[in-house]
Amino acid sequence: MTLIFTGITSIFSSMFKSSRKGIFTILIIASIFLLINDLKYIIMLNPVALSDVHFLNTSNIGTAGLYLKTVNGSWIIKTIIKFLIMIFISFGALKMLKKDKEEYLLKTRLIGFFLPIILIGLFFIVSTKNSLFMVKHIYNYDFEKVLSTSDYGKVYYEEGLYQGIIYNHYASNVHRPDDYNKEKAIKLLDNMKKDPNYNGSFGKPNIVIILSESFSDITNIDEVTFDQDILSNIHSLEKQSDAVVTNTHVSTFGGSSVISEWEILTSSSNNFNPAGYISYTAYYKDKRINNIKKSPNIIRLLDDEGYITKYITPWAGESYNSSKVYKMLGATDIKYDLKGEKKGFYVSDESINRSIISELKKNTDKPKLLVYATSENHMPCSEDKFDKYDISVKSSKLSKADTKLLKCYAQGVYDADKALGELYNQVKELDQNTIVIFYGDHLPFITNDAGENAYLLPKYFNTRNKDINDLRKYTTKGVIFSNYLTNLDQSINYINLNYLSAYVFANLDIKNNEYFKYVDSLKNDIPVFSKTYTYENNQIIPYKNMDKEKLKKLREFRNVQYYSFYDNLK
Repeated sequence: MTLIFTGITSIFSSMFKSSRKGIFTILIIASIFLLINDLKYIIMLNPVALSDVHFLNTSNIGTAGLYLKTVNGSWIIKTIIKFLIMIFISFGALKMLKKDKEEYLLKTRLIGFFLPIILIGLFFIVSTKNSLFMVKHIYNYDFEKVLSTSDYGKVYYEEGLYQGIIYNHYASNVHRPDDYNKEKAIKLLDNMKKDPNYNGSFGKPNIVIILSESFSDITNIDEVTFDQDILSNIHSLEKQSDAVVTNTHVSTFGGSSVISEWEILTSSSNNFNPAGYISYTAYYKDKRINNIKKSPNIIRLLDDEGYITKYITPWAGESYNSSKVYKMLGATDIKYDLKGEKKGFYVSDESINRSIISELKKNTDKPKLLVYATSENHMPCSEDKFDKYDISVKSSKLSKADTKLLKCYAQGVYDADKALGELYNQVKELDQNTIVIFYGDHLPFITNDAGENAYLLPKYFNTRNKDINDLRKYTTKGVIFSNYLTNLDQSINYINLNYLSAYVFANLDIKNNEYFKYVDSLKNDIPVFSKTYTYENNQIIPYKNMDKEKLKKLREFRNVQYYSFYDNLK
C-alpha cells in the first residue's frame, strides 16, 4: 500500500511540477473519498468498495439523493464538518510543505508520471490473476476463511479502509474450492438425468417471478402492533393446497437486490461467493470466462423450450449492469422504466400487478416467463413517504420517531401483500396454466436519527443467540402458487432462497435442467445454510458440528456450482 501511495504521489507531483502540489491534491482527493464513504455508510451502513463504481449512474444517484433528504440533518452536518476539517488540514499541509528547490524537468516529469502508472497497472493485473495467493500471503485468509467472512466491513475495521478495499478486490476473485473435484461434479449432475423423482409433472406453464422489494414478515415484531393483519393474504395462502408459503434465507441485507435475483434465476447460492460479491457486476463482466452465456439460468433454458421470456421493471437498465446481464441471460424482451401509478416515491405494486395480468392475457401460442422487480417499498422510509395510510398503529413500545418509520415500512408490506392476494385471485381465473414465484429480496434499511436501523431494534432481532439474530436478519418470505396444481410440497417451510426457484424449475417438463434437479434434491437435507452454519429443527449448527454426510453434500453442492459456472464453460 505504501508503494502504491508513493506511485500516486509521483503521478500528481509530475502533473503539477511540484511534489508540494501533488501531496496537496492527494489530500483533497482523499477528503472527497472519505466524504463519499461517510455518505454511503449513512445510506447503507457499509463502507465503499471498488465495485461501487457500478452505482455511478443517474438512477442510483437519484435514489441516494432522495434517501439523503430523509436523513436527520445532524448526520449530514457532522459529515460536512469532517470534510471541511480535512480540507483545512490539506491547506495547512500545503503551507507547511516547502517549495521544491528545483523545477521538474520534462524528462523527469514524464518518467514520474508514466512509470508509476505502468508499474501499478502491472501489479494489479498480475496480483488480480493470483488473487488467492495475495489473500493467503498478504492477509492470511485461506479459501475457507474468505467464504466464511459474511461481513466485509469487518475486514475494513481490522485492516483499515484502504487495505479493506484492496482485500475486497482480491477476495472477489476467489472461487475455486480447495477440495474441487471435476469428475465428481460431472457424475453428480449425470445422476440427475435418470432420477425417478423428477418426471416433468409441472408441465410447461406460464411462469411469473416477482421480486418484492424489502418484503419480510413484520408481524414477527411484538413492540409495534397495527389495527389489522399486515400479512392477511400471506396467512390466507398458508391454508391453500395450491400454494406454498415459506421463510426464505437470503444472502444480502438491506440492498443489492440483484444478489437475490441471481439466486432465483440460477437456483445457485451466493454463500459460495466471497462477501459483497455481486454476479451482475462481476461474474457477467469477467472476460476470462468463455461461454459465460451458457452458465445455469432458467431464462436461456426456457428460450430453448420455445418460451417468450421477458424482464420488466420500473428501475433503470444501467443499475447493476442489469440491461447487459439480461441480454446475456437470453431474455427475448427487456423493458425498463415501467410507467405506472406511483405510491410514495415509486411505482406502486398495484401497477405492477396490472402489467403482469396484461402480459399473461396477451394471446400467444407460446408459454411465457415473466420476471418482475417491484419498487414501492424501496428505501427510504419517512413519515411523509405516503400521502395516505391504510393502517394505523395500535400500540408501540418504541420511540415515536422509530414507530413512524416502521409504520411507513409496514404500509409498503401491506400493499405488497394486498397485491399478492389480488394476483392470486386473478391468476385463478386464467385459462392458461400458470405458476407464480414471489419472494422478498432482503430486509430493509430504515435508518433513524441515531444512525441505527429501526427495524432491527425490537427484541426479535436481539436475542441472546447471535446466530439466531443473524438468521433472522437474513430471512424474508417466499410464496409459490398456481392455478392448476393442487399437490405442491407443503413441507417447505424454511429454505434458502435458491431452493424456492429450484423446486419449480426441477419439476418442469423441459430438457437440460439437471442442475436445477440437483439443487432441488438437496433442500430436504440442508434446507437452510449460511457461510458459517446450517439451520434445522430450530437449531443453529456451525459447520464444524454438522453431520458429516450433510457437510459432504454441502461441499459437493459448492463443487457442482463452481463446475457449472466456471469449469464447464472453458
